[in-house]
Amino acid sequence: MEQISILIAEDEPVVAADLTETLGNLGYRVYDFVTTGEEAVTAAAGLNPDLVLMDIILAGKMDGIAAAGAIQKNQGIPVIFLTAHNDRATFARAKETGPYGYLIKPLNLNDIYSTVETALHRRGLEEKLRRSEELFRTVVDFTADREYWTGPDGRFVYCSPSCTELTGYGSDEFMANPA
Repeated sequence: MEQISILIAEDEPVVAADLTETLGNLGYRVYDFVTTGEEAVTAAAGLNPDLVLMDIILAGKMDGIAAAGAIQKNQGIPVIFLTAHNDRATFARAKETGPYGYLIKPLNLNDIYSTVETALHRRGLEEKLRRSEELFRTVVDFTADREYWTGPDGRFVYCSPSCTELTGYGSDEFMANPA
């Protein structure tokens, strides 16, 4: 089995070193930590870790929330936030990036382990779902049968390419005009 890799974005060297040691002792491969949001985005793109542990307040112009948003958008890598800031405004802003966890400092071993394992499990489930949807979409897109789905309001939500072949109307036309 391949070793799980983790990138840490933390600008407090003592916290980053402790996290690196803790995660290493738990059996994860931990890359050298980065201290800015910009470095986190660059490192995530280059290293493609399985998970990023991201402090919200980082050195540099880009904070952890902005960096997490960029990483999610560009690579789809799960992010767990680490922070001493648990106010509602910060949490609401962080939540917008779709984090896989939110750990409040000071950190403890059990919280780190359970949050990391839960995030990795969720990522695995989401990947299975994505592959299943991709397979389903391929089958439906290439069936010779006319396949279409409507929502509760009667509007089309999907029309297979065979609908276009049979009717001459494109999928966009079906979506725009259910009649």
